[in-house]
Amino acid sequence: MALNNYGKRVILDKQVRRCSIFEGIKRLFIAAWALPILKTSNPDKKISKEFKEELSLAVTQVNQCKMCSYAHSKMALEAGMSETEIKDLLNGELSNIPQEDLPAVLYAQSYAQNEGKDQLQAYQRIKDLYGKKAKSVKAVIQVMMAANAYGIVFGDLKTRFKGVHVRGSNIFYEIGMLLILIILLPLLLVVFLIAFIFNR
Repeated sequence: MALNNYGKRVILDKQVRRCSIFEGIKRLFIAAWALPILKTSNPDKKISKEFKEELSLAVTQVNQCKMCSYAHSKMALEAGMSETEIKDLLNGELSNIPQEDLPAVLYAQSYAQNEGKDQLQAYQRIKDLYGKKAKSVKAVIQVMMAANAYGIVFGDLKTRFKGVHVRGSNIFYEIGMLLILIILLPLLLVVFLIAFIFNR
């Protein structure tokens, strides 16, 4: 464990952080509302691909989603990050993060560690530092939180189908999470479309 600049503990071990089914539902709706923010064409609000991947990997490092680690490591390489930078970030090492990106990466870790709770003061600092880009920073983190929740579930199922015991999970939880996702898809699409109109 370590403390970041927000005084919050960040998980540096390899413990997978599964969320409850209720928390998974909450993350899906938050992500559906946040996703259109990332589609903005406004240069004042847009953040670089490399910055997005730094944030995504920071969240994934806390939640320990192997599927997301793999996918976003590949995207980070394509965005221009080096293998060393990616590896360090996935190990909780932030010395290679550009100074201008560091507060946002620390915020991403803190948000993930606390599942978005008690983040008002930290987000205010992000708004002060990044201005209009702050919404995009938060949106990347929120979308990644939902991706991690379901990436972990898909990873667990993949492991289970290979005949390997999944520690800390069970088949009912995994199927429950997937059924909820399927049932909620139409409603999530509606939320996304409303957000696309009003939340850009």
